[in-house]
Amino acid sequence: MHKVLDIGCADGALLEQIRSELGIDGIGIDLYPPADATVPIVQMDAVRDTLPPADVAIAMAMTHHLEDEDVIRLIRNVRRSCRRFIILDLVRHPLPAFLFRAFIAPFVHRITASDGLLSFERAFTAEEMRITVEKALAQSNGKWRHMVAPFYIRQVADLSFSG
Repeated sequence: MHKVLDIGCADGALLEQIRSELGIDGIGIDLYPPADATVPIVQMDAVRDTLPPADVAIAMAMTHHLEDEDVIRLIRNVRRSCRRFIILDLVRHPLPAFLFRAFIAPFVHRITASDGLLSFERAFTAEEMRITVEKALAQSNGKWRHMVAPFYIRQVADLSFSG
């Protein structure tokens, strides 16, 4: 099986790119899937519903929309159906918020700018992400790596589960 599970996939654009460029099958999960998606997207709650099996799950710019406890539940839920889970999200830190405010916000619609700034406020700090993932993996066989990009523009939690 070579299958990707894209959690919080919105319109499925990333999943479509994975399928067209890598030839890897996948399925999207979203609370509000669009009717006109070009890839399969299932309406479900990835925190609570039983997820379809896949080799890897990805969640891009999604965890900052969840409370800490729901991120823990999400990780534990993904662990039941996937061997690997990659979370890519923002970092709550003054530098990227300042860069966004100074160099992006003036050039986009005010609603987009407001939403972007709110996303930085809701994002996990690097330390909060570490604590949350370690709580989720407590008493499990899961391992993980955490990477924070220069200027704190993003963080990646790469989790793997065996057995």
